[in-house]
This record gives sequence, C-alpha cells and structure tokens, in this order.
Amino acid sequence: MTNIEMLGKLGDPLERAIVRESGDELSGILPPYSDIWKDYVCPNRLGTGETLKPEWTLFGGSHYTALIRAHNALGFHKEIISLCERGGSEDDGALLLRLQSATSGFWWSLGALVDNLGQAIEQFPGSTIEKGRDGGANRLKTEKPYLKYLYQRRTQLIHSRVVPIAIDTGFATFDYGYLDGTRREALPASTEWKSEFHTRDELSEFYTAKWLETKTELASAWHSVRRILDGFAAKKGIRFSSLKFVLPANITTVMTACSACPPETPSASGKGNTKIFLDPELRW
Repeated sequence: MTNIEMLGKLGDPLERAIVRESGDELSGILPPYSDIWKDYVCPNRLGTGETLKPEWTLFGGSHYTALIRAHNALGFHKEIISLCERGGSEDDGALLLRLQSATSGFWWSLGALVDNLGQAIEQFPGSTIEKGRDGGANRLKTEKPYLKYLYQRRTQLIHSRVVPIAIDTGFATFDYGYLDGTRREALPASTEWKSEFHTRDELSEFYTAKWLETKTELASAWHSVRRILDGFAAKKGIRFSSLKFVLPANITTVMTACSACPPETPSASGKGNTKIFLDPELRW
C-alpha cells in the first residue's frame, strides 16, 4: 500500500475526498504530503484519528490546512476557467463580479498556503525555527522564491486595489502586467492602476498556465518541507519510522505467510507468551 493509498483509506473525510476526487490534479503535492502524514501525523493520532497528541496538534493542523488551501485554489481555478468559457457581453457586471471573486480567492488560498506550510515547520516538535515571527514562511520563501511571488499576490489582492478585468468580444481579459513578474522587472505587491496597462490578454490562458506552474512549484516546496522536517526529527530522534522497539521476552512475533522465515513455535508450555500479528500492508 502506497502512502497516498493509505491516506485515501485512513485519512480524515477531507483527505480521503481529495485523494479520491482530486488525486490526478494534485498528483505532485500528494506524494510529499502523504509521506509527511504517514511518518509524523498518523503515528500521533488519538482514538480514531480526529485528534492528535497535544504536542503534535499545531503542526498537524497547519500541515493539514495547507492541503485544504491547495484544494481551495484548485476549486477557484476551475471556477475561473468555467466562467471564462461561458463568456459574456461587455456590460455583464455579474460575470465580472464572479471573476473578481474567483481570481481573488485563488491568490488568497495560495498565499494562506505559504503561511500554513511555514507554520507547520515552526510548530513541528523539535523545530529550531523561532515561532511567531514568520520564520518558517520566510525560510520557505528564501529557498523557494516562487512562494514569495504567491505570498505577494495574496497581499496585493487583499490590501490593494482590484486587478481590472474586462469583457472584450465575449472573452474575459486583463493586462498580464498586473500579476506576471516576467512582464515587469519589479512586480510590486500592490495594484497600480496605470494607463499604459491596456493590453488585453485572455484571462483563461493566464490562469491555466499559472496553475500548471504553481502545481509544480508547490510540489517542490512540499518536498523541501519534508526534508526540513526530517532534519529536525533526525536531531531529536523523534521520527516514528526510526524508533527502535524492544520487545519483552514474553512477546512472540508471528508474521503472515509472506514471511520467508516465520518465528519458531513458543515453548510447549506457552506460559506468558503473547503473539503479535503484523499486517504487511500497514508498514509504518
């Protein structure tokens, strides 16, 4: 069983739904997410998994929320494309309002995701990153400059003016100069309404290309998070898969039929012996 399959089977309802319904669209993100979940979240769940051990709750919640934000961004991207395909007239204010909501939500989700991933590495038990001063997010933005771009677009869409969108011959358009760093040497974290921004590029083409780029960059960032967490865990000796279990003398392990070397039968008396059956499909 792969870690993604395990997440789809043992994760919470939202995680299972994401694996089931959006596994292909988030295929780059789910491998590192599920690896982190398997090593650091699943072994520290309590009861049926709704809660975590207290020292793991903040980390687990932040990492989990980052995945939800990625799924939110995917949903907003789909809405943008759907609205663009619908098209409209130049005075279709209702369509333009929906496009403003969807495009803003896209960047809000991605910027929040950067915060959540940063918080996850701050809140990981054994983390050496100072908490409460955006240390985790700043480290990620330094290692992965694209995350800084995402975060600045969130700032732009929350704290600055809206990015103008128009309908031109039935198509939703805007000037890429507002959001595309390749069009401007220094893309500000604010919306500057400039008269020279008159190019009308198709909205759907921009967001299709941007989502493909973003998925690739987020997958890379999540692998970096995994590497950072593994480094913390190695120093503190807390990674579950590296723990050494010492079984008491009265314990006999009985492997399933896949084992080539089954343990010897316990002594005839069997006095005080306990058998543990290990399922090879659930290897932590």
